[in-house]
Amino acid sequence: MYKVFFGISLLYLFSACAPARFVKPLDKNQQAINLSLGGPLIEYGDMVIPMPLITAAYGYGIDSTLTGFGAVNITSALYGNLQLELGVTKQLLKQNNKVPAISITPIANIIYRDKDTFKFYPQLDLSAFWEFIATVTMYIPASQIGLNFLVKKHTNRINKIIGLFHHI
Repeated sequence: MYKVFFGISLLYLFSACAPARFVKPLDKNQQAINLSLGGPLIEYGDMVIPMPLITAAYGYGIDSTLTGFGAVNITSALYGNLQLELGVTKQLLKQNNKVPAISITPIANIIYRDKDTFKFYPQLDLSAFWEFIATVTMYIPASQIGLNFLVKKHTNRINKIIGLFHHI
């Protein structure tokens, strides 16, 4: 049983449905705007291209170790769906020479179209990063671990509970 749990956990370490919005927290009161273009690769005619998914994000440094952020998927909005990411990035450990800094990012992924189409997908990203000089940061994301692993099988139950509150 332990080997199965460990194997499944490793699969989650290398999967994510979106790029990490913030790995290293912003400085206090610092703001950032991000525009992402691209998505999973698809076959289009005789070419393989990224899906044209456009996402706009905004982040704000609450303090030097905590950044709050939100993102909206513009492509989904063009088709009548509100798709949001709301989260925070918290630096847990500072870099110590060759030992990387560690940050954790809980995210609420929300999709809304109408009262019958509301979805909630929790995500938890864990990242290790090294800052070589002020403008060069390398990171290794380990996406969708922990919280996502624990609640993924309960997502339908969570969405049903949210749906009950939505109808009240």
